[in-house]
This record gives sequence, C-alpha cells and structure tokens, in this order.
Amino acid sequence: AVAQARFVNSGGGNYTGVLAGGADSVLLRFSSAGEPDTTKQGPAAGFVPAMAIKVLIDGQPSANTFGMHSTGAKLMNPNWNFFARQLSTHASGKGATGPLGPHFGTVSNWVHFLGTSALAEYDQDGVKVAEPNFPFQLVFVPGAAVANVFPDTFKTYFTDQLATLPVGTLVYDVFAKATPGAHPVKIGHLELASRFTKSVYGDTKLFFKHRTFDDDIKSGAPMVSQWLSECPSQDECPTCPADFDCFARDEA
Repeated sequence: AVAQARFVNSGGGNYTGVLAGGADSVLLRFSSAGEPDTTKQGPAAGFVPAMAIKVLIDGQPSANTFGMHSTGAKLMNPNWNFFARQLSTHASGKGATGPLGPHFGTVSNWVHFLGTSALAEYDQDGVKVAEPNFPFQLVFVPGAAVANVFPDTFKTYFTDQLATLPVGTLVYDVFAKATPGAHPVKIGHLELASRFTKSVYGDTKLFFKHRTFDDDIKSGAPMVSQWLSECPSQDECPTCPADFDCFARDEA
C-alpha cells in the first residue's frame, strides 16, 4: 500500500538536507517482506512489516531509505498489528534468513544496514549541501495514534487496515543515532498527506533505489571515523551485526 506523506522536522541533531529542513513530497510504501499466511496467528503467520521511503527533491533523483525491524530469528512480527514494533534502517538480528543474506551480499558488505547520506545531500528544493551531515542510523517509532489501532489477531488484511488511516495521521516518529553508541534523538515525524492506496503499480513498478551503508562509509564524511572507532574490531565490520551488539537496532 502506498501513501503520500510529509517529513516534519522537529530539531534534534545537527543534520543537513531534508533531515534538517523537512520534506513535503514523500511516498511511503508499507508492505510485508514475505507473503503472510492469514490462516495463522503470531510469528507463524510470517508477517514482516516493512516501510520504504521516497523523498522527492526538485531537479534531483529522489532520496530513498527503508525501515524494517529485524532479520534472523526475530524476523517475524509477533502478531498482525503492522505497528507492533518499531522499524530501523539497521535491522537487528543474527543474519538474514534463506536466500536474503547471499543476495544482499552481492551489493553490500553490510547486508542488514541501509545508508542515510542521500537524505542529507540536498534540501527538498534541490539545493546541494556543501558538507552533508547524516546519522549512523534512523529509527522509526510508531506514533501514539497508530500503535494500538489495529488488532493483534487477524481480522482483515493489513493493506485494508492501512487504508482506513486518515490524512494527517502521524505514523512514525523519526529518531536518529549519531554514532553506534549514541542514544536515539528525535528529529521529526512522518505524517500522511493522503490515504493509503493498493495498486499493482505500487507493488510492482514503483522503484526505490536505496543508498547502501557501504556508500556512507566510503563518503569520507568526518563522522564515519567516529562510527568505526566505536566498533570493537574494524576488521570485522563487514560481518556486523552478526557478532557485535553495538550495531544492533536500539530501542528509542
């Protein structure tokens, strides 16, 4: 299901681009990373909420990122409530299940992470930032208005439930972690500018080109050296977070 949205900045952090100025033209695609089984309840249903974010920027390619809760043993949602858990650009867990790990590994050494630098390079009017400043990680916490609005047991398909959310609904508060060891700081929220709509185009044609975490590392931005200095062993970073909790998604 796809909806128009706005990112409303509330301060916090010293970031640049749309992370600082906000964005009025955002597309959200809410989905499940796997096809859930509506005849089952709890983790056995295989329901894996995920959120893709596309920020439209005047005269420039869109800036995209993605939120998911975890991989590995904690991949499955505990129930049918889409907003039961927070999401993050860094999925926690001990490894991607099935073919996901090797597939993601063809494009990134950090298969559980996505970068945030694309969101810091331009403001929504297309003005380029001279020295982008972006966080190590973004965390998306369900807003109070949606956290418990949907039942834990299956009643109707989640895309039909999402379509009932009115314009203006705050779906996620957005927190940023400056470094691996930093506490998440609220920088804004995502609110709906339209209702969610189901469509074949949104499911199969709408494309989100994400920035890998490798690109953030290779950017040479000043904060990257601090990120790596907090890692127990820089030589092991390509396998993170398989062994080190410092890169796991923190609760905001």
